[in-house]
Amino acid sequence: KNINPLEFGLLSSSINQNNAVVALLFHLAEEGYLKIDSDENGKPFTITKIKDYDGSDNAAKKLIECIFSHSSDGITVTDKNLKNEFYKDIPKIVNASNYHKLHKESFDRKSVTICTLAIVVNSILAIAIIALIAAQIDTYATGKAGLLSIVAITLITLAIIISCFIRKRTDFGDKLFTQVKSYADTIKSTNILSNQGASYFYYTYAFAFAIGYATQFSKKFKDVIVEPPSWYSGTNFNSISGFT
Repeated sequence: KNINPLEFGLLSSSINQNNAVVALLFHLAEEGYLKIDSDENGKPFTITKIKDYDGSDNAAKKLIECIFSHSSDGITVTDKNLKNEFYKDIPKIVNASNYHKLHKESFDRKSVTICTLAIVVNSILAIAIIALIAAQIDTYATGKAGLLSIVAITLITLAIIISCFIRKRTDFGDKLFTQVKSYADTIKSTNILSNQGASYFYYTYAFAFAIGYATQFSKKFKDVIVEPPSWYSGTNFNSISGFT
């Protein structure tokens, strides 16, 4: 199943939604929808819409919609326009993607329910123990209070561990996460073939950015990439890794 850089980044256990969304922006630029201009430090920058989005990716559509909602002319937007504003749009873009749907389909519903119950029960027990300590701290010896605290922490830790092992992946989930991990490993591989050429680098860059590996990925192609991609205008393409 095809997934975009945003979905790839989040499915790769990345918790950085900012990186995932910006990776999708680079992907759209590579597909000819956007152009980015910046100085050698990556800021200030200007994003220009080359054409309206005409694809079927809802996250991509929402991203362009959100970015240019902060533009005065609907065509160009700067870092100043987006500052203290665009971060509010990130959850909307993530929700417009297939990430939550893909993640839900990847795990057996029964196992998720059992996992949730286990976490709730253990958490309630832990909270009860902590409340008991707080209410009767004067009557407990320091050693007993400390022991109960350890028990509470242990229960919470067990709840977290249970959540990792009880959830059972579906066949679809096994296939999806295997493919995602394989692609992430390929991007990070020290043996990656730089002779793939510039077009491979420009296309794959967004996926590398999504998993926080853009700088390292660029270094592998330093002898291949002489010119920046057509969608970027600036003195130092490497500075774009600090775009967020």
